[in-house]
Amino acid sequence: MRRTQAATIIQKYQRMYVEREHYRQKQAAALVMQTILRAYMARQKYQALLREHKAIIIQKRVRGWLARCWYKRCLEAIVYLQCCIRRMRAKRELKKLKIEARSVEHFKKLNKGMENKIMQLQRKIDEQVMF
Repeated sequence: MRRTQAATIIQKYQRMYVEREHYRQKQAAALVMQTILRAYMARQKYQALLREHKAIIIQKRVRGWLARCWYKRCLEAIVYLQCCIRRMRAKRELKKLKIEARSVEHFKKLNKGMENKIMQLQRKIDEQVMF
């Protein structure tokens, strides 16, 4: 009886030891799996943050490039408008000058005959004064 009881107690402690070892192995395996999973998730999160950061940099560069293109187009449009306005003013000025030149030419033609008459009259007066 004592041997049986002693054998049962030994078996009980042996089984307890084996079960405790299985539990510790399972716990260690679970800990390793959790560590691996957490490391994997941390790497995934890091990769996502890195991609997001790179996307932000790309967006920043593209927005800067678009802003420079827009500024360049605006500057070219402003210069073009200034050229158009200057051309329009120059055409008006040219038109005025042409009109003025025509009127001066007309007066010169009219006065050319008058100049000849004035010269002739001065000669006559000079001739009369001499005699």
